[in-house]
Amino acid sequence: MYLIVLFSYILLFLLVETIKRKSKCSSEITRKILHVFSGIGVIYWSNYLTKNEFIFVTCIFLFLFIINLRKKMLHSLIITNRKTYGEVTYLLGLLIYSLLLYSQRNYFILGILVLMLPDAIAGLANHFLNKPYKEMVHIFSYALLTFLITILFLPLHLSLLFVLILTFVEFYSSYGLDNFTVPLAFSLVVRLFL
Repeated sequence: MYLIVLFSYILLFLLVETIKRKSKCSSEITRKILHVFSGIGVIYWSNYLTKNEFIFVTCIFLFLFIINLRKKMLHSLIITNRKTYGEVTYLLGLLIYSLLLYSQRNYFILGILVLMLPDAIAGLANHFLNKPYKEMVHIFSYALLTFLITILFLPLHLSLLFVLILTFVEFYSSYGLDNFTVPLAFSLVVRLFL
């Protein structure tokens, strides 16, 4: 099964890479597309993979993305105007979720949703805005989307707790490290409060 998963993700990355090269689409946009569709794939494929298979597949992509950081083969992931390790830390975040929450299905899915949607949508909003409002819009949109997702799974007081902690962590994590720090904070809050 894990070979099918590997193949499906390779197809996704090749498709987005082709779109990037043919359309001259911004790497910011292609990264966010991959962010969301990778998360959707994680939720889908986690129904069919054991925890060990999931970790194995994630480690393979982690290895490939570390190589891509040096070789710069996937242009859809390369951003020239800022330094980021987001594609690698995204996989590290998935490893945290798989190690700590894989057997707790609802929290695992909630964690993936919080990892993939608020950051990607807030990032796209930033991409299309002028500089003076970027931070404010990013914080607000991230917090709002995190609330809308968590309230589907959790009582109001816990949802607000997650929003406060994760928005704080997101805001103070630079270089794409939020893809690691948000899953870590999320998993710790789940362990401490749920």
